[in-house]
Amino acid sequence: MSDSNRIGFGSRFGAYLIDIVFALIIGFVLGAVGGSAILGMFGGAEGGEMGAMLGASLGALAGALAGIPLAFMIFMLMDAFMGQTPGKMILGIKNKNDNGSAAGTSGLLIRALLKYSGTLLSVLAAITGVGILGTVGSLAGLLIFIGCFFVLGEKKQAFHDLIAKTAVYKK
Repeated sequence: MSDSNRIGFGSRFGAYLIDIVFALIIGFVLGAVGGSAILGMFGGAEGGEMGAMLGASLGALAGALAGIPLAFMIFMLMDAFMGQTPGKMILGIKNKNDNGSAAGTSGLLIRALLKYSGTLLSVLAAITGVGILGTVGSLAGLLIFIGCFFVLGEKKQAFHDLIAKTAVYKK
């Protein structure tokens, strides 16, 4: 496939926006339901009906806040192993090798690790408490953000695509 068959900025950005909406809805609903059920059980054991309601409400809020990042993480894994997120599936686009052939798992994984490196390093910094990881994560995120505008060029490849030798094509 030629470079002219590659997907440019508009469809890729559209897929990203769809993914955000899906992650917010799925994460909020699943997190809220799961969190309210779990904490509702604990609140009901000691605080009666009012305790159960308070526990369920707090659990729903905590679950929703936890569910949204979990949904994003699932989408990252889909991108890494399938070459598509729900947004890309809806728009009929997929990550492939830069020559248009099906991308192998190693190429997709490299692409995803590069694309999400800022997020992954920032999460690792939060978990470990190692501040330099957060700084490196912020710099990596900035580099990837700027590299996304490379899609506006003739090759229609973001910085992470260029390194991983991938591109986005119609499915």
